[in-house]
Formats: sequence, structure tokens, C-alpha cells
Amino acid sequence: MIQFIFGLATGRSGTGTLAELLNKQPGIFCSHEGQYCPWEKDVVAFYQSICGLLKLATEKRIGNVAFYWKNYLSEIFRDFNNPKVIVLKRERQKVIDSFGSMYREQNYWSNPESDKFDGREPGLAVLGDMWPKYDLPKKEAIGAYWDEYYNDGAFEYYMDKFPDNIILVRSEDFWAGEEAQKTILDFLEIEESERVYDTSIWKHKRQEEQPYLAVDRSAPPELRKIALDKALYGRTAMVMAGKPVDVEVELTQEEFDKIYTHPEMAKILEERGRNAGSV
Repeated sequence: MIQFIFGLATGRSGTGTLAELLNKQPGIFCSHEGQYCPWEKDVVAFYQSICGLLKLATEKRIGNVAFYWKNYLSEIFRDFNNPKVIVLKRERQKVIDSFGSMYREQNYWSNPESDKFDGREPGLAVLGDMWPKYDLPKKEAIGAYWDEYYNDGAFEYYMDKFPDNIILVRSEDFWAGEEAQKTILDFLEIEESERVYDTSIWKHKRQEEQPYLAVDRSAPPELRKIALDKALYGRTAMVMAGKPVDVEVELTQEEFDKIYTHPEMAKILEERGRNAGSV
């Protein structure tokens, strides 16, 4: 019988790391995001995403880790057989800072029709639909998103009602060592002799101030090759490059400067009408 395992967090909280840890376990096929659902509940979209997971799965325990499962917990606990839900929770300000570093220009959280909107809207409408919107500037909107995610009582409700099927783990504990990994693997009832522990998989760790670039269609071939070799990938670019959708690769300052001082960059930035860009 198929069992679903869901990982939840706001993002920038260890979701990629959790997916990698679960995927290492025997009998579990786990992916990271990829099957998108809108923030505003759309049950049809939800079950289309579940069908997508079923098509990809190679094991009878199917996992996926993504922030957008939060609003579909009622369907998960109502319709699935013995689901397992793992919630990661990172400190509020660290989530705000990390999103701000990763998405320096894009703004997924402010209402684009509000006079508080700052930044750039996502190029794909589906990306914007996955996040809630607030009539607040970007950083304040990310904070409001964190508050809504963890403070609405939903997790407490389901942990009280289904104590064997949902747990909450602090991201900081998860990254710290094997103890939190053991808690998660105990929760999943994986035999001790078969478990795989790995404390080296803080998958998306980066210095928050480290520069990054995201690959874009408009980059000339030479620049795109540099970026595809070393850049932080956006989903569209990853698909174009034939890369896994959860790849993140940091740029050194030297590599960042090499791309930004390329003769073609001035033209790209001028065409986009902004002072900073991504390739």
C-alpha cells in the first residue's frame, strides 16, 4: 500500500536538505517541490500534483517537501492512508533575511496592486500564485507570511488530532546533527539497521550576503554557459539546462564579477531597464 510523506516549511528552512535525507532512506522516493499548488486552495490542482508524484515514484513510500502543502492538510489527513507530515520551523528573522538574499529583486509576497509593492513580479504567473499576498513592503510581507504559516493554529490542531502522523522540528536542530534526524526517522518507523544518517547535507546552506545569479533566457550563449556551470538555478533555467529542479550552486565573488563585467551585461541590463540583473 502506498504511503505519502510530506515535508512542510515556509522555505529557506531546510526543505531541500530534508528531501535529500528522506530520499536516502530505503523504500522512500522523495522529491523537493516541483508539483506546484496555488496558495489559495484548489483541490483539483492538489490532486493533479499528487498524480504527478505518483508518476515519478519508484517506491511505495512517496515523499515530497514543499511549502505549499500547508493549505492542503485537511485533504492529506482526510483522504490518505496513514500519511506522515514533517514540519520544519526556522527562526522568523532568519527566514526573512534568507528570502531577501535569495530573491533580491523578485517579490512573491507583496500584492502587486498595492502601493507598498517593491521589487519585481515573478515572470511566471504560477510562481506568484503559490505565495500569499499582503499589502506590505517585501520584508514585512515575508514576515506576515511566516506569521500566517506558523501562528494560525493549524499545526497544533493536527498534532493534537493525529499525534502519530505529524511532527514539528526546529530547522536549527535539524541542521545541528544526528539527534533531530533520529527523531524524524523514528517518526517514519524506519528500522535502525536500515537508516542512513548524513550530517553533511545542509543542502542549500550559503552565506546570506553571498552574491548569486539566476539563469535567464535572454543571456547570450557565452554568459549562459558560465551561469549554467555555476549559478543559482531558477526552475525554468534548470529545466532548460536539463538539471534537477532542486539544484543550488553558489557563486564566488570572482565568478560573480566575471559575469557582471562581461561586455554583454551592460546591454542586458539596459534592455531590462534596471540597475541589477540576473543571467
